[in-house]
Amino acid sequence: MRLLIIRHGEPIYNPDTLTEKGKKEAKILASFLKKNFPEIKDFYLSPLGRAQETAKPILEAFGKEGTTFPWLREFGPFPGYVRVTIPSTYGCWDYLPEDLDTEKELLTENWREVPRVKESLIPATYKEVCDGLDSLLETYGYKRKSTYYEVTKQSHDTICLVCHFGVESVILSHLMNCSPWVFLQGSISDPTSFTYIITEERRKGIASFRLQQFGDISHLREAGEEPSFSGRYVECFDDEGRH
Repeated sequence: MRLLIIRHGEPIYNPDTLTEKGKKEAKILASFLKKNFPEIKDFYLSPLGRAQETAKPILEAFGKEGTTFPWLREFGPFPGYVRVTIPSTYGCWDYLPEDLDTEKELLTENWREVPRVKESLIPATYKEVCDGLDSLLETYGYKRKSTYYEVTKQSHDTICLVCHFGVESVILSHLMNCSPWVFLQGSISDPTSFTYIITEERRKGIASFRLQQFGDISHLREAGEEPSFSGRYVECFDDEGRH
């Protein structure tokens, strides 16, 4: 089985939509996916506007309809959001390195026990995403068993999730069996980037998921479209841009 996780295009968070560049990125991605991943069987979408708008040209290119799942929506400190993360002005992907250094357990299997996390909605939100993903995978024949999946029906299906960086980080941490902060703090997927995950069944009936491509933006480079900086910070502090 294969999973394709797509981050939405360059966003305008308020209102929840895409910039003109984001709309262009989504159209480029749609053409690329139709050409390079024609085997995609099903599409699952976040209910938020920027993800729905990103998915629109993709679904049109494939002549398919998508299924929207609430558990694929992003979480963060933004006004009007159903979910919240830490009680601060930053999302859990925006910890400063020196702050993270004081809570090193966030990078370990004990991340849920960090007081700031334990007292927040993060564990419940994390479980909601993981439970939603596992319920979906079970319909394709992959049932979660501890840290691996029992194969009840072998599948070569490819499914596509159009969502957000934070949710993608949670999904990857669940499939890779590690703290979500490894991805939240140690990676970034640019707008309309795609992440490709495959199953391996080295023993009959026992499968694991393996990350093959992360944050791929080859479709933008092929089209000569500059990747969006959304979600990143300046490379050097004296550079102009987001600090």
